[in-house]
Amino acid sequence: SEGAQVSVLVLVASVLVSALAVAAIALFLYKRSRAARRTFTMSDIVGPKVWAPGEYVSLVCIGYHCPAGTEARWAKCQNKEVTPIAGGDPAGSDGEEQPLVPLNALYKVQTQTLPLAKGSATLATTLLFRVRRSEDLGTRYQCCFLSKDGGTLGTKEFGDYTLRPSAHTQGPAAPAVDPAAARPAEE
Repeated sequence: SEGAQVSVLVLVASVLVSALAVAAIALFLYKRSRAARRTFTMSDIVGPKVWAPGEYVSLVCIGYHCPAGTEARWAKCQNKEVTPIAGGDPAGSDGEEQPLVPLNALYKVQTQTLPLAKGSATLATTLLFRVRRSEDLGTRYQCCFLSKDGGTLGTKEFGDYTLRPSAHTQGPAAPAVDPAAARPAEE
C-alpha cells in the first residue's frame, strides 16, 4: 500500500511538472507571436502591369507597424544608378484642386499615416507620374521605409511592367500628301 502511494505521488508530480512545462512553452510562443505581429513589415509595390506613354501611373507601397518617425522614400533605378525621387505632396490650403502631378515636377509622392497603438503606425505611400517612353523604358522603382535614426526598415522594387506604344504612334505612318494635289482642280 505504501508503494502504491509513492507511485501515485510520483505520477501526480510528473503530471504537474509536465503541465507547467507545457504552460511555459505556450506562454513563450504566445509572447513571441504577439511581438512578431508588432514588428515592421511592408507590402510589395502594387501598380499596373501595362503602361502607355502619356498615361498616369500610381505605384503604392504600405508599411505596417512603422515606429514613430518612419519616412517613406521613392527612388528610380536605371542602368545600376539609383536616383532619389523628390515629389512632396503640395499643400492645397487655398482650396484649389491640385493637379495629379504638379506642372513643375515629374513625380508626386503622397504618404498617408494611420496611427496605431503603442506609437506605431501604418504608412501608405503612393508615387504618381506620367509615363514618358524614353525615361521609363527599363526603369525600376524602389520604395524604402527609413526609421527616425535613418536606418532602413525595408525596401521593395517594382519593375514588372511592359511599355506599350501610345495610341498616336501605333499603325503605319500617314502617307505624305502633295499640297498641290490636295487642292481641288480649278475650272
